[in-house]
Amino acid sequence: MGCLSNEQKMVSVPILSLIERILQANQGRKQLLTLRMTPKQIELVRKIAATKGCGYQTQMRMWVVAGIVKEIKDHPEIEKILAEKN
Repeated sequence: MGCLSNEQKMVSVPILSLIERILQANQGRKQLLTLRMTPKQIELVRKIAATKGCGYQTQMRMWVVAGIVKEIKDHPEIEKILAEKN
């Protein structure tokens, strides 16, 4: 997963390992997603991404992954469901 956010670093190793397996299984095969955002939101994401030296779409993907990690951490039942399917 490359750089881990602080949120991702706080997740237990088994959960993080599961997330990494899921993400790596689809690595390189990205699907197009349309997301409607205001011009101001896009501008803010671009500025934040620029300060981190990455593209705005990459930054948004990192935020999505961080959100997935948080959901799994906050709701242990999700981890069980994911473990069953993988």
